[in-house]
Amino acid sequence: MLASSTPGGGPATASHCRRTRSSSTPRWRRPSRGSRSVSAGCGSHPYGLCSSWGSSWPATSCQPAESFSSRSQALGCRGMSDLYELLITAELPADLSDAELAELRWHLGRGPEPKEFTIVTDFEVEYVGDGDPAADVADDSWKTRREPLMARRGPSDARVGGVDFSELALRQGRHPAWVLTSRQEIHGPTHWNMLIEMIRWLERRTTSPWGEEGLNFYLRHCEDTTLRAARLNGERIVSREDPGQLL
Repeated sequence: MLASSTPGGGPATASHCRRTRSSSTPRWRRPSRGSRSVSAGCGSHPYGLCSSWGSSWPATSCQPAESFSSRSQALGCRGMSDLYELLITAELPADLSDAELAELRWHLGRGPEPKEFTIVTDFEVEYVGDGDPAADVADDSWKTRREPLMARRGPSDARVGGVDFSELALRQGRHPAWVLTSRQEIHGPTHWNMLIEMIRWLERRTTSPWGEEGLNFYLRHCEDTTLRAARLNGERIVSREDPGQLL
């Protein structure tokens, strides 16, 4: 049973914290299954927001909206929108394995779902049971929902603007390589863990004939006007120019 109070003053029971499929809701942890994340929303709170933002806060209770506001300010979040523009360019070895190419193409919307996942494994887990998701550990109450990270094409959300696309092509000749460019609209809480895993893999696999970094990626919050160069710092995505600044 979830024990914290709702904005209306009553206890937040399982009926208050119902599962939602919205991609804009925060992610939280399946109880006793810490390696998998789920997306959940609290129907009694404004915007369907629960206490967890990303994978660092376990959802042991649902917090009033005021708690989310203070935490989001601490994280540098702007407003209530979680939409970002993502731009990635990468130079990958020309001898990528068939399995790597198949998984990468699926993430770019260029191929079918692969049989095995090794690049990104931290997919969302949906609660499909009929009890309290904070206490239900039955395997048949949870379902992994796999979706590609960079497969969108066409107009972005109006708050982001522009067009989403992804391309992967083989450069031949003197400097052979698989070259990737992707410009996407992403949802921060839903896609953050997947993006971090993808960037880690790209960092390991990128190459450059000039001995420089073969990977560049940039982020822009939809309320900003500047696309900022980014990099990983542990489990965080930070500004390349100012590693102390979270993006």
